[in-house]
Amino acid sequence: MRKTWLVAFLAMASACTALAAAAGVSVSHAWIRLLPGNLPLAAYFDLRNGDDRALELVGAQSAEFGRIEMHRSMVMRGMDHMMAVSDVRVPAHGQLEFSPGGYHLMLFDPQRPLSVSEHVTIVLKFADGQSRPVSFVVKPAATQ
Repeated sequence: MRKTWLVAFLAMASACTALAAAAGVSVSHAWIRLLPGNLPLAAYFDLRNGDDRALELVGAQSAEFGRIEMHRSMVMRGMDHMMAVSDVRVPAHGQLEFSPGGYHLMLFDPQRPLSVSEHVTIVLKFADGQSRPVSFVVKPAATQ
């Protein structure tokens, strides 16, 4: 009888853990575009909000860079523009793609030279106090 209760408890705990993970913040397709010289780099990713309330990304940091800013690229009156943004809102059960030509992270002052295929950790910061370390893979400049 004890064994049955233990198995049932473990199964229930496992299901609850999976449900909690599914309902939170998830990040996928995280990558950094490697550019030559001392040009700032850009980081891209997909941010999914599995929660019942909106999520607000307010910044990012990494030991690998002196400064990280959130930016948005857009076309206005036929010209490309890029502007810094202080926060990005992801609606409940929504997702936002950080991609070339849209939202992205600008990575300034790398602490060392990076190489294609290596992984760099960037910590995403949210308005509710959450933070999420994310592994970004470095890809060549020509990557789309």
